[in-house]
Amino acid sequence: MSQRTGGFRTIRGKRYMRVRLGNGRRIESVALSGCTTDAEAENRAKQIATMADRYVAAGRWFDVERIARQMGAAKTERELRIIVAAAERVAAMSLTNYESSTTFKAFAHLWTSGTLARDYPDHVPVKDARGDIGILNLHVNPIIGHFPLEAITLEHADSVMKALPNTLGSARRRHVAQVIHRVMALATFPAKLVKASPLPKGWLPKIGKGKALTYLYPDEDKTLLSSTGEDGVELRMRILYGFLVREGMRLSEALKLEWSDLDLDRGGVNLDENKTDDPRAWALDPSVTKALSWWKKNGAPAKGPFRDISTRHMADRLRSDLVKAGVKREALYSRTDKRRPIRAHDLRATFITIALANGRTESWVQDRTGHASTLMIARYRRAARTVAELSLGGLTPMVEAIPELTGVQ
Repeated sequence: MSQRTGGFRTIRGKRYMRVRLGNGRRIESVALSGCTTDAEAENRAKQIATMADRYVAAGRWFDVERIARQMGAAKTERELRIIVAAAERVAAMSLTNYESSTTFKAFAHLWTSGTLARDYPDHVPVKDARGDIGILNLHVNPIIGHFPLEAITLEHADSVMKALPNTLGSARRRHVAQVIHRVMALATFPAKLVKASPLPKGWLPKIGKGKALTYLYPDEDKTLLSSTGEDGVELRMRILYGFLVREGMRLSEALKLEWSDLDLDRGGVNLDENKTDDPRAWALDPSVTKALSWWKKNGAPAKGPFRDISTRHMADRLRSDLVKAGVKREALYSRTDKRRPIRAHDLRATFITIALANGRTESWVQDRTGHASTLMIARYRRAARTVAELSLGGLTPMVEAIPELTGVQ
């Protein structure tokens, strides 16, 4: 039961507020756990809203959630004053007055937090930086993060690459190198903190021929989606797997989908925010439209179809769910020098492979996957020919493959 009171609302005896960031952005459910009375919560909500306005005006909208939650949790006036004083100092800082002595770690944070995109919108695109943040924290910052940008040399960058585990594949090693290269390139321009990047042309490692392509066969997809019962696969996961295999989205894109991105009356989707920052739209598979329409009315999150699913350990979860479903093909679980076990990303490979095998054009596939070049899609041609030669057929419609959706019109 929710009851709104002034600048906050009470849900099951606990007080929360919503923080608006402008341009349609907002932060839901900031807990006012440090407040013991409605009057205190009302005053705290006003203080948080005022601080949020200051941060947004200073271009630090990405820091608002952290500060709002800290202020909401403060249990004493003294604790709140300390948090507010620190927040005010940060809000007063000019983001564009970068110092040449800025450390590699600090400048990389300006990039991954969106600060550089705000300060240099013509040269630095907004992006989902979660993968880059992981690489920085795990491989780069522990070795060179404390060095000032102007002190970074080729030897520093090489030291990061030499310290990488031997188990890392060539694609992952190149990604680490790309992160270092990107940070130093941004420090050169547009930030102009160093005269030139110390990394020469050709420093990025080449990617090897790669490992064998892993994908599900159509009958394996059907087996996975039909796995019900106490020992079966969760319904929300089966709907997600079926969606990824039939629409070709990246996992990150699917998990961010909101219902407003989907036109279920007409069967369309608009993906304005994505990895390549290139908005795209297409017509959904009719069976996917029916499945999502049913899911929206029968247990889906209010904000979007998959908003309650985390990316953490998704590869392990997919493999575990395949085992639960009884999919036994050894190639899906093998880890060798030439092959790796199936990952959630390989459901996208499944989409491309099955689509090409069943006569879809590369441009049709490209509209859905967002690949910038048909050269990437061409990598799947050999696997698609194998699927066609084996007469594996196409994918079973979702409303037929998922037992709970049988009969959905």
